[in-house]
Amino acid sequence: ALSPMVISKLQQKKLSVEAILDMKSRDIGAFVDSPYAGADIMRCARQFPAMDVSATIQPITRSVLRVHLTLEPQFEWHDRVHGTAEPWWIFVEDTDNEHIYHSEYFILTKKQHQECSPEKPISLVFTIPIFDPLPAQYFIRIVSDRWLGAENIVALSFKHLILPQQYPPHPDLQDLMPLPV
Repeated sequence: ALSPMVISKLQQKKLSVEAILDMKSRDIGAFVDSPYAGADIMRCARQFPAMDVSATIQPITRSVLRVHLTLEPQFEWHDRVHGTAEPWWIFVEDTDNEHIYHSEYFILTKKQHQECSPEKPISLVFTIPIFDPLPAQYFIRIVSDRWLGAENIVALSFKHLILPQQYPPHPDLQDLMPLPV
């Protein structure tokens, strides 16, 4: 745990977790005027929950898309800090944040965190509606249920999306003999 003095200095300097992770521990210590606190601050920043998110989309019909969501935890798991599971909320929203097209409660367990790697990420699949006229994009927002500021947003671009035809042609009937009853 960090001392209240170090926390107040971090708040005064308005350092984000991402900025802390980009620095070296000795630089962080010098930044908060406490050379020995740099390693502790870095350790705490590495334990702050962050999730790398990527998504691919596939049209099922003209009004329904399948979303393949890939999640990769980008933090160090510590039992005292995270317990046995970290819950997350996943939302799919329009660009104006007026409508939520999908919401899902996802629980990241310690075992999933340990088994996850770039070669074997966590995958989720769900469907979402789309409407005419086709919007430019939707946003996928993943938010931690317990940690303030632990969230990530990914845009689902529909720029190169090719939808099925609105009225597909009917296939010709084949000349077949009826089966006996």
